[in-house]
Amino acid sequence: MGNEEGSRDADQTRLIAAANRSSSPRGRVSSIVLVVCVLQALGIVTAPRVRARTSRCLAAKLMAMGTRESNDLGCVAGVVAASAPGTATACRARVDARFNRASTRTGDCGGTVGACDAAADACVAAIQQVLPDPGPSACEAAKLRAAGHQAQRALRCYASAAARGVPVDATCLARAESKLLRAVAKAAKRIDCSGQGAEVAAQVDAACVAAVVDAAAGVVTAVCAGHTLSTTTTTLPSSAAAPSVSLSGCATSGYAAPVTIGSQTFDLVADSGSTTLAVASTACRTADCAVLSPLYSPGATATRVGTTTSATYGDGSHWFGRIFTDLVSPAGIPATVRMAFSTIDAEQGFFVPAACSFVPVPDTSQGILGLGSASLAAAGTDSYLDDLPAGSPLGEAVAVRLCGSGGRLWLGGYDPASAGASPAYTPMVSGSPYYAVVLADLRVGGNSLGFGAAAFGPTLVDTGTTALVLPDPVFSALASAVAAVPAFADNFGGAAWFGGSSCDVPDQGLTKAQLDAALPPLTLVFSASGGPFTVDLPATDSYLLQQDDTGGTAYYCSGIERAGSSRTPTIIGANALHTLLTIFDRRNARVGFAPGEGCAPSSALARSVEQTPSPRSRPKPQYRRHP
Repeated sequence: MGNEEGSRDADQTRLIAAANRSSSPRGRVSSIVLVVCVLQALGIVTAPRVRARTSRCLAAKLMAMGTRESNDLGCVAGVVAASAPGTATACRARVDARFNRASTRTGDCGGTVGACDAAADACVAAIQQVLPDPGPSACEAAKLRAAGHQAQRALRCYASAAARGVPVDATCLARAESKLLRAVAKAAKRIDCSGQGAEVAAQVDAACVAAVVDAAAGVVTAVCAGHTLSTTTTTLPSSAAAPSVSLSGCATSGYAAPVTIGSQTFDLVADSGSTTLAVASTACRTADCAVLSPLYSPGATATRVGTTTSATYGDGSHWFGRIFTDLVSPAGIPATVRMAFSTIDAEQGFFVPAACSFVPVPDTSQGILGLGSASLAAAGTDSYLDDLPAGSPLGEAVAVRLCGSGGRLWLGGYDPASAGASPAYTPMVSGSPYYAVVLADLRVGGNSLGFGAAAFGPTLVDTGTTALVLPDPVFSALASAVAAVPAFADNFGGAAWFGGSSCDVPDQGLTKAQLDAALPPLTLVFSASGGPFTVDLPATDSYLLQQDDTGGTAYYCSGIERAGSSRTPTIIGANALHTLLTIFDRRNARVGFAPGEGCAPSSALARSVEQTPSPRSRPKPQYRRHP
C-alpha cells in the first residue's frame, strides 16, 4: 500500500516547490524554467513557454489533486485487496496531510485546502458507489487503482492546458479513459467483480475530474471552486399550502409515500439517499414479490425503453429491472411528470417484511422513490425532482417530518406549523452527489467525543437509513461514554449492548420520558456560514431506538451502527430525525433542521390487546441502510 501512497509524490513535490519559488522576483525566471522542465519530464508539455503565475498555480494544484485522488483510491484498493477494514483511514490521512502541506505552497489561485479535501472525499465516495465490493478482491482493487490512475491522467491533461492557458486537449482525455477501460477489462478477465468500465469511467469523469476543474470553453479557470460551502440565504417558502403527502411506516421499515404511476398507485419508500424510482412488477418472481400488491403492469401511458438497469444499497440489498417511461406523481400532488424509472423484476434482500411492532408485515411498500439528484440515478433512469418543469418551485425543496410511526413529506417548502422554531441551516458539501453536510462535532451530555469534521467526512442526511451510522472509532467512543452513565448501566448494561442483536425493556421499567431525563442528550454540531450551530437529540431518538410491540410495551434497540468500513459514510438516519423537521433546500444547497411538531406520542397510538405478557427482550428488527 506504500507504493500506492507515494509512487507519484515526487511529481507533486517537484512541481509545487517550483511554483512556490516563482513568487520570489529574483528566482522567477529560474523557477519558470524548472516548472517547464518538470512538466516536460512528466510528458505534460512539449515545449518551453513563459506562463503567468496564475496558470502555474492552477497547473500545480491540478497535478497535486490528481496525485491525491489516485493515492486515496490506492489506499482503498489496498484495503479491498486484503479485506482489512479500517486501514484505509490511516493511509488516506497520510496522503491528505502531504497534499494539504504542499497545497498551501502553490499560491493563491482559488480553491482552499478544505474545498479540495471535500472534493477528494466526494471523488472517493462516488467511485465506491460503483465499486462497492469490500473484498478480498484483487479484481475490485485493480479497478479502484485504475479509476485513480484515470483521474490523475485526466487532471494532468487539464494541468497541461492550464500551464499554457489553452483549452484542454480532448485527445489527451480520451487516451486517459481508454487506458481505464483496458485496465478494467483486464481485471475482469481474472475474476468478475462489480463495476463496468463505462460506468466507472463516467463516475471518474463526473466526480473526480469535472467536479474538481472549473473551465470556460475548455480553459481552466479554477480548481476545487465548486466545493466551497454554500452561503446563499434565499428564503425557502414556508406555507401551510405547500403540497404534501402522508407517510406510513417507521425507521426500520422505511417511510412510504403513495405514488401514482400510470393508472396505478403504490407505496414507495421515500429515500433521500438515492434517486431512482423503482417499483415491483408483474415480472418479478421472487418469494418476496409474490406477497406484494399491487405490482406494476405497463398501461397505455407507459413506454418501454428497451434497456435494463440495477441498483445496490448500503445494506447489501439490490434489484434488477427494465427501464420504462410513464406518468409519475406523488398521490394528491398536482406535479405529474413523464420520467424514466425501473421495474423491479428480480431482487435480493430489498423487500424485507417491515416489523414496526415486531410483527413482520410483508406488503408495506412496493418499491422506492429516490429524492436525490440525477447524478445519483441508476443508469438510464431519471430524477423525479429534476424532471419537474423548469420554474416549478416543487423541485426546489423537500421537507420531511418523520415520526415514530408515519410522518409527512412536503414538496417546494414546508408547513410552518410543523416547526417549533425557525430552521437552522447548514450548507451541503458542494460536489457531493448526496445531501451531505459537514458534521463538526458530536457531544454526549455536552462533552465532545473528540472527533472533528475530518473524522466524520461528508455526512449524509438520509431518510432511507434506519440508524445513526458512525465511523468505528466514533461508535466505540459514543457507546463507552453512554455506558459510563449509571442510569444506562442499570437498565441496559455495558457498551457492548450497542453492538448486540436484541431490543430490551429497561430493567428499571423506565418510561421514554424518564429515560430521556436520566440519560444524556446527543448533540450534533454543524458548520454554517455564521458559525457552528447545535441540534440536541434526546437519548431515545438518537443512540436509542424505540420500538413498541402491539400491546404498547416499549422496547429499546441500539440507535447507532458501526460503519464497518472506511468506505461507508457517516449517515444521519431516520431515527435521529424523529424530533426534527428536516428540510432539503435544493435551491440554496443547504439542509435545515427545526424542532418538529405534530407527531403523536407513542402512548396515543392504538394498540391491540396482548394475549400473553410481553417478554423482556426481543430480536432486533433488520435495519435499512441507504446508500
